[in-house]
Amino acid sequence: MWIFIEIHFALIQVIVSIVCPSSSYSVSIIFVVKGYDWVMYDRRRAIRNRIRKRKKMQENQNRLSSYERERSYSSNVTTYDSGDEGNHPLFRKDLFLLKVLVSALLFFSIAALYKYPSEKLQVAKDFVASTFEKEMQFAAVTDWYEDTFGKPIAFLPSDQGKESKNVETVSSQYSEPVNGQIVQNFKENGEGVLLETALNLKVGAIQNGVVTFVGMKENTGNTVVVQHSDGSESWYGELESISVSYMDSVSKGEKLGMVSSSHDASKGRMFFAFKKKDAFVDPNQVISFE
Repeated sequence: MWIFIEIHFALIQVIVSIVCPSSSYSVSIIFVVKGYDWVMYDRRRAIRNRIRKRKKMQENQNRLSSYERERSYSSNVTTYDSGDEGNHPLFRKDLFLLKVLVSALLFFSIAALYKYPSEKLQVAKDFVASTFEKEMQFAAVTDWYEDTFGKPIAFLPSDQGKESKNVETVSSQYSEPVNGQIVQNFKENGEGVLLETALNLKVGAIQNGVVTFVGMKENTGNTVVVQHSDGSESWYGELESISVSYMDSVSKGEKLGMVSSSHDASKGRMFFAFKKKDAFVDPNQVISFE
């Protein structure tokens, strides 16, 4: 636009010089046109400078606002740098080193206790031996974890809650592993009872717990051992097949396996035992079998 105005003023100057070449009036007109041209030029320059300043101010404001946003965001987010382990809520370096030191001292103390036996330290040695002989209470730990943090996410479908039709609840605490009659009692067996059942019956857990053994035993064949939260154990032997694995968590009534067949294949059979405080007790004291 300004280019067209300048061309217009130049044409006016040419026309005036042609019409009035020696007139003072033409000179005045030319000076007026020139003066107006300079005024318009200064005005254009001022407008351009103003636009440039506004753009620069806008850019500075954008930079400042983005900096303030980043600063406010970083102030609201708690970060822990590598040099800040001492203040990290999930890791304390001094406490970790103390635990490592105590563990190392405990390890070398037990090693020295067995390496250099002494009558004065026999009591401590017996205590360590009895501690290692005790079985880990997996069921109690599992119950504590679930009560404290809730149940873990299940990645695989389970049969939890699907009780066997052949497992009837006798009391609020324990249920029968299978519907059957005792053909060999606790006094005759010494460890548990032998049950006679119908064929192809499912064997269910008498209470919630953790499977601590799955496999063959010399006197009971295919056997499953479930540890309960109070430290007791229920044994399920003489099974035709096993449906659980080692360290599985099982619920009350959940299927553990299938009963085996008798010698003439006319009836089913299974072995059941109940162990408390490292000793077998009569299952009839815990469960009332029909």
